[in-house]
Amino acid sequence: MKRLLLAVAAAIAAALPAAADRAAAEAAVRDGDAALQGRNFAGAVAAYSRAVEADPAWGQAWGKRGVAKYRSSMFTAALEDLSVARSLEPGVKDWMFWRAQAYLYLDRPVEMLEETEALHKAFPDDLDARCLWGRALVRIGDVDGGIAQQEKAWEASRGDPQLPIRTEGYQRRADWKAMQEAAEAPLRGGAPSTILHFHRVVALVERGDFAAADAAVKEIASKSQAVTAVMCRLYLQSTPDAAAFYDPSAAATEVETLRASSANAESNNAVARALFLLGREREAADFLESRGRRTNFETLFWLGASYWKLGRLADARAA
Repeated sequence: MKRLLLAVAAAIAAALPAAADRAAAEAAVRDGDAALQGRNFAGAVAAYSRAVEADPAWGQAWGKRGVAKYRSSMFTAALEDLSVARSLEPGVKDWMFWRAQAYLYLDRPVEMLEETEALHKAFPDDLDARCLWGRALVRIGDVDGGIAQQEKAWEASRGDPQLPIRTEGYQRRADWKAMQEAAEAPLRGGAPSTILHFHRVVALVERGDFAAADAAVKEIASKSQAVTAVMCRLYLQSTPDAAAFYDPSAAATEVETLRASSANAESNNAVARALFLLGREREAADFLESRGRRTNFETLFWLGASYWKLGRLADARAA
């Protein structure tokens, strides 16, 4: 699939007209950069689209539009633009990096691994590339290998909070203490990724430290009321062992909020886990059958658990 996408992108690039207005394209890119910096993603996409129209053979225009689409959660469209950019400018690190990120969020681990291996080979000293390669290894099941690469990057960076997320491998291992530290260390350094707050809550809940998890839920709620904050509340409220923090009614409300407002794999899995723990395993199975991707490990876990609870043992084994 990756090779097909690159071939299509190369064909598009080859068919682009020779006539171009680079000055107009550069001006549009400057507008897009300003919009992107101000988190006006729609404005950025529109400006970069003008750049593509002005100079369709310029890889920067395609690549920057791809990044803006990625930031807008338009992952398939982002991948298409980034593939054209990579065909036009095959040596540019950013296009490879963001293509790998798009594959990550589209739950396409094989293509992600291929892209990150090429990225690491081309830029062996780049720690972001090594860390992302490690995450790809985790995604294909080489958890120990992936963690090793990510830890090398973390140590070499002297704890750079801007490195790509390192928590997933520890979650796969059920090493909740290490997962908590992998979430908290970059947060202490000012990491901008709000999903790290969710990963900290997951680790604290699984360690049984429900009071600390509640404090972490309140911390993210004080900073944001977006999807991540809802996911944090839901994870704690839907955990039967959480004693006073277990709140099935509130959890049911949060389930509906996430169903209506988010469709990414991590929020989908949080919804499915909550439905399962609330005794609504049929809904969990139906939800993941319609919204989940069969290439996502946690999706398969909760789908299999729901099938097992429903007595659908053949489906559970297949999942």
